[in-house]
Amino acid sequence: MNYLEKPTINDFKKFLEIYEKRPFKNNDGGLKISHAFSLYFFLKNFKPTTVIESGVHKGGGTYIIRSACPDAHIICLEPYLENIEYKISNCEYLNEDFSLVDFNQYNINKDKTVVFFDDHQDFSKRFYEIYHHNFKHIIFEDNFHEKNNYGDCYSPKQVLANCEYHYTIKKRNLLNIKNFCVYVLDYFTKFLRFKNEYKIKQNFKYSHLTSKLKFFPKDNYLTKATNKYLKIYYEFPQITMIDPGRKFNKLNLNFIYKDEFKFLNEDIKNYYNKSIMFDYDVINNLMLKNNINLNEILNYNFMCYCLFDFKQD
Repeated sequence: MNYLEKPTINDFKKFLEIYEKRPFKNNDGGLKISHAFSLYFFLKNFKPTTVIESGVHKGGGTYIIRSACPDAHIICLEPYLENIEYKISNCEYLNEDFSLVDFNQYNINKDKTVVFFDDHQDFSKRFYEIYHHNFKHIIFEDNFHEKNNYGDCYSPKQVLANCEYHYTIKKRNLLNIKNFCVYVLDYFTKFLRFKNEYKIKQNFKYSHLTSKLKFFPKDNYLTKATNKYLKIYYEFPQITMIDPGRKFNKLNLNFIYKDEFKFLNEDIKNYYNKSIMFDYDVINNLMLKNNINLNEILNYNFMCYCLFDFKQD
């Protein structure tokens, strides 16, 4: 598939010309250069007619999407529209969660539509919704590592690795009453081992209790359902390896592959790629030349593309 081809250094240099003109330099909580480039390059090659962006934040991601797809219909979903610092006139902004939008009102070609999730919502919730709407081409930005519980949502990577997921609020945030209550419930679920029924043909039900308490056991309903419908899984590789001599390299230990997890369903085409995109010295020089903080390459979180086929139901 040509839209999954590996970029060249010239592709990255052209992207830097666009990235240098981004509406704001500080995009804390939003896309940084690693994911921004992967998203841009994928969309430019895929050429979608519609892009649905779930989670706009300040608007940096929308700028990247519009730069890659100048003629596409972009639907931006953001519950806090007042926080958007950069809006594009020919994009549609909705103050709604993805789950509440009636996409039937749009004349959408599902084969040429990409849904981009950057909203820190559990994959269990989003999987139900894309199934309902029969969306096929999905990008998940918050794709937390299967061997770590540092993420704030249950990710496709964790689902496919069939690992237990249990998110715990950090103790230093317990002064907030809401966080304290959630922490107590969260701690309690460590002693629970309940099974979940996932009946796709019967209204596609999933356990709200499990989702609320952020506990997912191994061999859960979602792992089985995902392995049934997922046809392609592709993790966008890192731009480059972090300089081992840098002090912040310690932060990157969670983001280095040591081994590849195995898929339960061997029919899934796994475009897993351990390799980095470019040589460190080349990237270092380019980023310094364009006044881009090298720390941005730390913000790599295994962003992935998934191709689903729900027609079999």
